[in-house]
Order: sequence, then structure tokens, then C-alpha cells
Amino acid sequence: MSDETRALLHLVFILLMLLVLVGGSVAILLLWWLRGRDPHVGPVASYLSEPPDDLSPGVVGTLLDEHADHHDVLAALLGLGRSGALRIALLPTPARGQRSDDELTMLDPSRVTGDLDRTVVEAVFGGVPDTGSVVRLSEIGNRFAAAVPRIRSALYQELVDHEYFLRSPEETRRRWSIVAQTGLAISIVGGIVLGMTLDPFAYLAMAAGIVESLILWRVSRSMPRKTLAGAEAAARWRAFRTYLKDIRNYEQVEETQSLFDRYLPYAVAFGLERAWVRTFAAAHAPTPSWFDTGADRSGGGFDFGDILITAMQLGHVTGHQSGGSVNLPDVDLPNVSLPDVNVDPQAMADVVGGGLQGASDALGGLFDLAGSIFDAIDIDFD
Repeated sequence: MSDETRALLHLVFILLMLLVLVGGSVAILLLWWLRGRDPHVGPVASYLSEPPDDLSPGVVGTLLDEHADHHDVLAALLGLGRSGALRIALLPTPARGQRSDDELTMLDPSRVTGDLDRTVVEAVFGGVPDTGSVVRLSEIGNRFAAAVPRIRSALYQELVDHEYFLRSPEETRRRWSIVAQTGLAISIVGGIVLGMTLDPFAYLAMAAGIVESLILWRVSRSMPRKTLAGAEAAARWRAFRTYLKDIRNYEQVEETQSLFDRYLPYAVAFGLERAWVRTFAAAHAPTPSWFDTGADRSGGGFDFGDILITAMQLGHVTGHQSGGSVNLPDVDLPNVSLPDVNVDPQAMADVVGGGLQGASDALGGLFDLAGSIFDAIDIDFD
């Protein structure tokens, strides 16, 4: 090959590299703008104080970020708890330093409606549960991982059934991911062949093709396009998320404590669960009836006898330390061996009254345990 031909090939492959880099980037941007960008919607209220439609908590998060993740599964479970389908109970910690566990009991299978809820329940319980079926959350890891494809499909299908997407977001990502992978393979094979047979400068064009293929693969995750109805629904749900996120700006939470139980599944779907619990725990909201913290069971927390005796001793000591302002009867209290705990009068009141403050750690443990088990659904290679 003459020097002139070699120089010409150098120039051709340099120009091809620039064309692929610039033209490919512009083409990918136009592709997303025309095929992946959600339709424009009109003005939406800055916040909404109620859920804007009947979409289940487990699907709301998927609508907004277009990806199924463990928050969606946990939101579905909590939604089933609030509907009366199941009860969640914190089990006593087996030993200091060991992780606590949660027990799920099926109360009313007839309240499990919708494909997503049925799929999640069957994955958790290992089949269609009967009334009274019990399972520990820590025991479901392997069978849940096996059910991940079905749960993802159920999440996406519900969005299609509501006509928020024309097709499953997962299917759309997969299609464009295949296009990106095909481009990657062509770039590598073509670059190697041209580099070995014509000119090493062909590797420059190959590198450009690889870069653009990787960019397209990344953009493929954003290619699912909502319908106009889906875009409008997402805008309204974001307004509801704003309301939950900044709840103290809109409500006196001390006077609206029932909101905690009502909207906890949605807070989980939005990833706001810990802030939501902290806000209402500070307002001394009651613990949800479907969540048993185990505070009244032996082996976990205080029992009522411990609280009563501790309160009597606190009153006796306070009376003697008050400088005589309170005259208490001179009663010799029995020498009772109390648990080695730091006594907090507010914590005792929370336990007796079912306060959320005493249950916030238990809920945090539930979020952590569920996240560690359900995070298999977060792994998305499409």
C-alpha cells in the first residue's frame, strides 16, 4: 500500500470517527426527544392532599421513575396491611447484636385484589395463602428472587392496564438495549476486521462506535414514553409526593395523626418512609393497628407491670426530692428487680398508648430487612 493511500485511509477513518461521535450523539438526542420524552402536560397544582387516582401504592413509584424496585414491593405489602389483608409483627430479638425479624400473617385472602398484590403475596408466602398462614420475612429471600420477573411484569402490566404506557417500560428498554448491543458488536467486529486488513486508524472509528453504543445503552433506560394520560397522572402524583414530603407545611400533624397510617404505603413508594415516620413519631401518632411492635409481649420491650412499678418508684423518688412540696404516704415498696433500662417517661407513655415514637425503630428495622430481601428487584440490566 502506497503512502498516499495510507494517508487517505488515515483521513477517512479520522473523519469517520468524528462523524460517528458527533452525528451519533445528535441522533441519540433526537431519538430520545421524539420517542422517549413524555408528552407535555398543562398546569398542575403545586400539591395535592389526596391520592389523585386509584393506583395502588405498589405501582405509584414505578409510574414516576419507570423502574420496578424494592420500595414498590414494600409499599404493596404495607398497602395490604392497611387494607386488613395481613398483619406484620416484629419478633423479639433473639440475642443482643442480632438482627430482628418480622412475621407476616394472612388475615383475609379475599382482600388481596389485583394481579400485583396477588403476585407479591404468592412470592412472599410461597403460594396462595390461607387465612392464618404465617411466614417470616427473613425466610423468603430465595423464593422471592425467583419471583422477581413475575413481580416486575405485574408492576409494569398494571401501568399498561391503566393506559399510562402503550407497552411495558421493561419491553421498551429491552428493545433499545438490543439495538445498542448490536451496534456495540458491529463496532467491535468491524473495527477489528478493518484495522487488521486496511489500516490501524480504523480502531479510532471502532472506539467511537463503542462510545456511541454505550451512550445508547444508557439512554435506553429513559426510552419508555408515557401516554398523555400517564404523563398527567405522573404530574398529579408528583404533586401528592410534594404534599407528603413537606407535610408540616400543609398540616398540623399533631391534629391529623391519622394521616400517618393512611399514607404510609405511599410514603414508602416515594422513598420518604424514614422522614414520614420521624415526623409523625415526633407528633406522638399512634402505631398502625396492622403493625405489631411486640411491646406487649414477653421478651420484647416493657410489659405493663414493669411500667406500673417503675412509675410508682419514680413518683416515690420525686416526692422525696421535691423538698416537701408533695406529701406522699410513707409506703415501703417491695424490692423489685427491674430490667436494666434507661427509663424515659415519654417512652413509657408511648408504649402504653401505642405511640409511634416507641415503634419507629421497629418500623426502621422493617424497612431495612425488607430492603435487603427485596433489593433483587432493583437489579435491572435492560
